[in-house]
Formats: sequence, structure tokens, C-alpha cells
Amino acid sequence: MLGSDDDDGPGIKTYGPELVINGDFTNPAGWTIGLNWSIVGGECIATNTGINTTTDRATAMRIGRRYRTIFTVRNYIGGLVAVALGNTGVGTNRNANGTYTQELVCSGTTRVYMVDREGAGSFTVDDVSVREIIWT
Repeated sequence: MLGSDDDDGPGIKTYGPELVINGDFTNPAGWTIGLNWSIVGGECIATNTGINTTTDRATAMRIGRRYRTIFTVRNYIGGLVAVALGNTGVGTNRNANGTYTQELVCSGTTRVYMVDREGAGSFTVDDVSVREIIWT
């Protein structure tokens, strides 16, 4: 799959394989489910979560590499939801329904985290995707 070639790279941007297993949450296997988070009916649900609570899973990411992240927020009521690659590569806080794409660098660990950055979050996350950016 080709992306645009007008970003900050030396050639044409392509993407490696999908690195998040069960990113559609049809199977909770492999996900570490945080306090007041659940995986039900193919969705990851946050209900009155605490600040910086997470649901996360291990991936084959490599620290220091850049990745394209995509995730969908539905049923948004409150909180600030973000994706994080490792423990310091945190993306933009989101506070509305929508599908969000962002490039992040993996740092600290090789886990992908869905984070409520504000607390008291109530929303659903689905279709989490992480793919390495490769310049050709």
C-alpha cells in the first residue's frame, strides 16, 4: 500500500505489515485490559476510567522506528483518548467520535496503548492499526 510521497521522507512512503493482532477486538486474547475497560462484542469500551488508564498489547514494533497509527472512537461521552507507542510516544488527545491517523515514533517499550489521558472517560475504541513507515 502506497502513501503520499510529499511528507518528510527521502522517497515514496510505503507501509509494512499490520502489527496489531486483534486490533478489531473480535478476540480479547493478547490485550491487557485496564481498570474500567472491557472488550465486548468486537469493541474496546472505556467506562468511567481513571486518568492515564490503559488497555494495551505487545507488538513487533521496534524502538526508534516511525509508525502510522489508526484507530476509531465511537460512542464518545467524555475523556481524552490517545494512542501511545511505548511508554512515551503518545499521540494527540482526541475528544470526539471519528477515525484518527497519526504518525508516531515507538519509544520505551514495544507495546501499543489506548489511553484515557483525562480520566472519567466513556468511549469505545475499535480498529486499532499500527504499521511501520518505510521509505523506498
